[in-house]
Amino acid sequence: MQVETSEQQFEEIYQSLCKDDRFCLDLRVQFEKILKVEMDRCQAYHELSEFLGGLAKEPFQETPALMDMLDELKSAIQEVNLKIKDRINEDQDKGIAKLIRTKIIPSLTDGQRAVETQKRALAEYKEKAAIYKKLEQKKNDLLQKNDEKLLQLEKQLQEAKREKLEKGQTFNFTYKNYIEDKNDELKGLFKHFFNRLLVISSAGLQQYSMAIHKIHTSDEKQQVYTRLSKLGIIKHKKQ
Repeated sequence: MQVETSEQQFEEIYQSLCKDDRFCLDLRVQFEKILKVEMDRCQAYHELSEFLGGLAKEPFQETPALMDMLDELKSAIQEVNLKIKDRINEDQDKGIAKLIRTKIIPSLTDGQRAVETQKRALAEYKEKAAIYKKLEQKKNDLLQKNDEKLLQLEKQLQEAKREKLEKGQTFNFTYKNYIEDKNDELKGLFKHFFNRLLVISSAGLQQYSMAIHKIHTSDEKQQVYTRLSKLGIIKHKKQ
């Protein structure tokens, strides 16, 4: 037996859907901001890595140890950057920018569409419920008057009841699925996002640790000493 939905419950469902719509919109705006930041960051680090592998080397042509260090720093930045930008088309290796653009933002847009679908279904259900209620009231009035129009009204009432039950059953089923899907989608969205952040953080920890090690272990002193000797800044010591 279908549970009757009151006017107050109709309004509560509608307001809940409005909140869902606002949530999807606001969260999408937040991720659009993150996407812009990640794309700008990706470009900035790309330019830094290109600089380290090119112009930055020019003052150190006679100091190979420092040139090697700059190459190591470039490599570390590039490897981490691959986790941010669109690396390849496979889902399992999406950069965070691609993840946001191709999965998270479309998911939130779909969420707003799902809200609109539920709003339309709710409006249809509410309309049928109102028609039925109006006819039922009319029937009660005719019963009191013993009106001959009662038989014709009874047919309309039965049809209105059938339509209301159909719309109610459809809405209850789809709304239940909507709530479950909405919650699953939200959890999945954040799971993918934080998994990708973890991948970036792990790559950064690994690559930047290697870069720091290279900085600490680079020994350019002898090369610098030789260069200064050639320039006459210091006296070359005889072996």
